[in-house]
Parts: sequence; C-alpha cells; structure tokens
Amino acid sequence: MHQITSFEPPSRIVEEMIHGPMKEWVHEHVFEDSPLGVRLIDRITFETPGGLIGLLLTESKVQSSLEQGFLHRRQLLESLVQSGELQ
Repeated sequence: MHQITSFEPPSRIVEEMIHGPMKEWVHEHVFEDSPLGVRLIDRITFETPGGLIGLLLTESKVQSSLEQGFLHRRQLLESLVQSGELQ
C-alpha cells in the first residue's frame, strides 16, 4: 500500500510504501518545464527486504523490473501521442 506523503503542484509528488514487502520504497515524481513541454523525472529509492523474500526481491531484479516498466510506459505514451489520443 502506498501513500502520498508530499504534494507540491505543479512540480512534485512523493509517494511512499507504507505496507508491503520492501523495507523502504519512496517514489518521487518531479515535473520540469522543457523546450518540448514537460519533463517527468522519476526518482525511486528502495531497500529490499531481508529473509526468504529478500532472496527473490534482489536489488538487481527490482531495478530490472523498474526499467522494463518505465520503458513500457514511455512506449505507450509515445504511441498515444503519435496516434493523436494524447496531446
């Protein structure tokens, strides 16, 4: 379960895991003006769990999953913009 812990429109949103497998999970969304519109920067800090689940949720596996997820999001957004569904 995540909770928004900081909301500073229009430039920043921070959400933190308050219940879940990770010891720590903080996801900061930063919105910056750019020549092409708005640039979204995602900063994620996390600490993997210990014990048996820590054997499955290693840092490299979490990073790989994040990279795949962000790549998918970027491809989907580009597709929506190219199709005219999102401007």
